[in-house]
Order: sequence, then C-alpha cells, then structure tokens
Amino acid sequence: MKIAIITASYPPMRNSGAIQVQDLAMALACAGHKPFVLFPDNVVKEPVVSEEQNNITNLRIKFPKMRDRNYIIRAVFELLMPYAMWYRLSASKFKDNSYDAVICYSPSIFFAPLIRKLKSKNNAICYLIVRDLFPKWSVDLGLIKSGSLVHKFLQFIEVKLYRAVDIIGVQTESNFEHFERISLSKNTSVQVLYNWLSKLSKSTCSINLNETKLRGRKIFVYAGNMGVAQGLESIISVINEFKNDEMIGFLFVGRGTLFSKIKKQIEEGDLDNTIIYPEISPEEIPPLYQQCHAGLICLDKRHTTDNIPGKFLSYMRSALPVLAVVNPENDIIKIIEENRVGVATDKHDIKELARCFRSLINFIDNDSEINQRCHALFEEKFSANNAATAIINALEKRRRHLNLEI
Repeated sequence: MKIAIITASYPPMRNSGAIQVQDLAMALACAGHKPFVLFPDNVVKEPVVSEEQNNITNLRIKFPKMRDRNYIIRAVFELLMPYAMWYRLSASKFKDNSYDAVICYSPSIFFAPLIRKLKSKNNAICYLIVRDLFPKWSVDLGLIKSGSLVHKFLQFIEVKLYRAVDIIGVQTESNFEHFERISLSKNTSVQVLYNWLSKLSKSTCSINLNETKLRGRKIFVYAGNMGVAQGLESIISVINEFKNDEMIGFLFVGRGTLFSKIKKQIEEGDLDNTIIYPEISPEEIPPLYQQCHAGLICLDKRHTTDNIPGKFLSYMRSALPVLAVVNPENDIIKIIEENRVGVATDKHDIKELARCFRSLINFIDNDSEINQRCHALFEEKFSANNAATAIINALEKRRRHLNLEI
C-alpha cells in the first residue's frame, strides 16, 4: 500500500512527535508498504526536496519556521501551511504521485485542507492519529480562555479536521467522550491506538553519571520537554524532602519554556542531589536511561483529558520503572498499577509525592522482576509494529467496506 503520511514535525527535529512518525514510517516500510512522509521544512532551498531512506520517501516541503514564535504568528503560519504544502506539491515533479491511503499525525489541527485534496485526488482513506486534544488542553491550563473568540475559532478548525478523515485513533478509551460531543461524518469511526516507539538500537550517551555527583545514588530521571503542560513544579517541590538523603539523586535533561526557571530553582535551592542538563539527541536517551533506576512522568493537574506520555513508552522500552504524577482519573494510573511497573498518583502535595518516591524505591529494592515486566509491557502494547499493524488493519477494513457499498 502506498501511504502519504502528513506531519508537522520530522527528524532532524528532536521532539517526540517527530521520532514517533519516523518510527511508524519505518514499521510500515518493514511491513512491505511504501510510505511517503510529507512535512514542512524551513531549511530546504527548493520548493520540494525528496530523500530516500530505508524504502521511505521523505518530501521536505519549503515553509517558514513555526516553532519558537509567538502564538498569533504561529497560528497564522499553521493556517497557511496546508495550502502552501499542496501548492508546492502540485507544482513539483511529485504532483502525479498516487496514494492508497493517507495518515495524518496530530497535534496540529490545521491539516484538513491538505487531507481533503489528497483524498479527493486519490480516492483515498485517511487515518488521523490524535495524541493531544487541542485546543482542550490549552483551555484546561488557562492558556486560552474558554468560550473566547480564539477558543471558538480553534474548535471550528478542530472539527473541520475530524470531519475530513475516516478513522480517528486516540490514546485511551477515556478520549471517546470528547468525540461523542462532536458531530462527525456518519462513517467516521474512533478507536484506541496506543502510543508507540521503535525497538532499542545501539548508541552512546555524552552524559556519564559515574563522573557526576550522582554516582552511587538511585537516580530518578526526567528527559524531555519542560513546559507548562508537564507541571514539573510538583516534582521540584518534593526534591527538598530528599536533600540530605545520599542514596537518592535526580536528573533533568531537556528544553522548554520552564527550563531556565527549573534550573534556577535547583541552583538557588542548593540541591546537591540534583543535576540539570540541556537537551541531548534522541539517540542518547536510551543509554542515559540505562544509567538510571526510575523514570519520572509529570502532567499538570488541571488537565481534563487523558493521554499516555511518550516518556512512559521510552521508560518501558528501557525496562525502567516509573513514578507518575498526573491529572485526576488519568488512564495511565490504571495501566501502571495493573501491570505493576511503578507508582502513580493524582495527588500533587509534597507529603504524598514523598511517600510515592519511598514506595517506588522499596518496590525496586524488593521486586527483582519489575524491570522485566516493564519491557514486557512495551513489547505487548507499545511497539511501532503494533501501531502500524493496527492502522493498516483499520484502513483495509474500511476499504473493504467501501468496496462492498460500491
């Protein structure tokens, strides 16, 4: 099957979405399909640049940089993006490319015009991968005022996207409720599609914890985005409780709007049990985790939607138990508890978090099989091959259904 994959981010970008799309494309290619990844690129000089990599065709489409801009400029750019991508493709030597199916990777909600063009031209079916419910999460965190003109406009764009596709894959069953309130096209279906990662490959890390003040400690690690949505203040606040405990250490690696603030808090708090580093390449993350004992997950308690952070998958892949501090009733709590791969809570107060840290340390010290269970859970539910198989099965089922109707 020839498949167009639409995404707003792709390597060399380092965010989790870019890595997930690459892993999915590789899994599809290994299964005998032909992926074409279509994405905006602010580096290329030509309107469309094609690259072949492991039976994957990457179509880098020239478009201005969108990250690290203010919200208004970014929104304008994202509105224009699908039209610019279609215009450049239509004027290039790739204009006659045909596709059997389209896969769109959200959180960008602005791709509906491009999806409609590709579906119409190719009589194709589209599978939308929804990882975050936007703009809902921005309203939850107070970044957008509920009922404002901005909120209503973004909701309008969101619904346009959902109505342009045939199948929607969400992270958990709890997300179904969101779509029950939306008037979808009558043939649009919603299903659970767990997050995914590819299997580990050999790599090295520039950070050697044996050469730092964390040597010999049980190390809790957080690597990734440090923004408002993560609510890392809860974790930082409890570190002081272990300030004089020479057996426990904390490691933060990443970037984001709160990176400087968190770094300042660590330095001003004179926390000898904590180190913070800037972002490293994704390839360095697995060997970094191999030097640690537990992974940290944190989501702002104001979230009202459920998602399974990509960090949870990377911890499971590396056989690393987790401590998760998340929003109330998040499905990840049930997953962690049922599979006995760590400790989870929706309470963000210091006493509860300190109890959770001690509980996980006891867990690690006395349960010799916890690491094995972590990796087994990854293999069972969160591999890229599982995701690719689920998507292909859904697309083929829909195609058979449409053929019957015809």
